[in-house]
Amino acid sequence: MPTRRKPEVITAPVGTVDPYESVIAEIGALIEAARLTTAVAVNRSVTHLHWQIGCVLVEQTKAHAWGAKTVQRLSDDLRRQHPQARGFSTRNLQYMRQFAEAYDEGEVLVSLGGLPWSSNIVLLDQISDTATRLWYAARAVAEGWSKTVLAMQIETQLHRRIGTATTNFARTLPQQQSDLAQQLLKDHYQFDFLNLPSDASERTIERRLVENFRAFLLEMGRGFSFLGNQFRISVGGQDFFLDLLFYHIPTHRFVVFDLKIGAFEAEFAGKMSLYVNAVDDQLTDCQ
Repeated sequence: MPTRRKPEVITAPVGTVDPYESVIAEIGALIEAARLTTAVAVNRSVTHLHWQIGCVLVEQTKAHAWGAKTVQRLSDDLRRQHPQARGFSTRNLQYMRQFAEAYDEGEVLVSLGGLPWSSNIVLLDQISDTATRLWYAARAVAEGWSKTVLAMQIETQLHRRIGTATTNFARTLPQQQSDLAQQLLKDHYQFDFLNLPSDASERTIERRLVENFRAFLLEMGRGFSFLGNQFRISVGGQDFFLDLLFYHIPTHRFVVFDLKIGAFEAEFAGKMSLYVNAVDDQLTDCQ
């Protein structure tokens, strides 16, 4: 009989979960993908139109030195001639011109077209670097972020936090799995939405995370399925309770959270190892 190598990482080895739960997760992912595909198609058409209009404005501004008064006149005429169309305010036309100046057509069609126009405005307003804009655009499309969530992720500098956490993944996992797992974690997480008192206990933090579940999942990132808090496992006839247990669908791995306040202590690692081994034995089907 083949032997199992016990995991050295917080996430348990690849395995299977309850078949019904897997089917629910898979169907949910398909529904979400279809919804996003429809939204992306509409967004792509609108965004490309706005880029084309912006190109006209850039060309005419250079050729005829158009100023604010001309753009205002253009806005009034377009809204009068196309009363059913929206988005031709003076300010929006100025954004279209800025949009055309910032990107080429390939970037618009490939990277930015899937975003709502309002999210593209957020990128223009809050980020000056094109490469960073395109990074956030890709994440926003993949994870279905709203304009508000996108602005929050930019404000908390997600691009500097994600994939930079200190882990032992490179040493304990094959390279492909290691790279993917590394991208799941952030150097630090922003939980300002919890509004914790200065003397908050570990149980208070757990309760607030569950109460603010939507915000918690947004900060965690895409693909996490919540399995429960105070999740009971038994080892040697003794019950233990995992503070939080997740399943990450893209990597097919369990993720165990043990909430602690204060500096790291060696006993924390031993306790986590116990939890991971128990999850390995009881919740996965290792070969």
